Amino acid sequence: MPFGVYPGEVLVVAPAGSAIVCNSSMGHSGTRKISDAKRRMLHFTYTRRDLLQ
Repeated sequence: MPFGVYPGEVLVVAPAGSAIVCNSSMGHSGTRKISDAKRRMLHFTYTRRDLLQ
């Protein structure tokens, strides 16, 4: 089922202004939005100068 729960998934719920630090190679997604509140996310990355981002 494409919209089912993934085995072993962990749902992270945090208050506004929180930061979640994780390995960017992990699977990440958003759940269904149930309010009118905005949901924003920033992704930061770093790499060696000679590698493409």
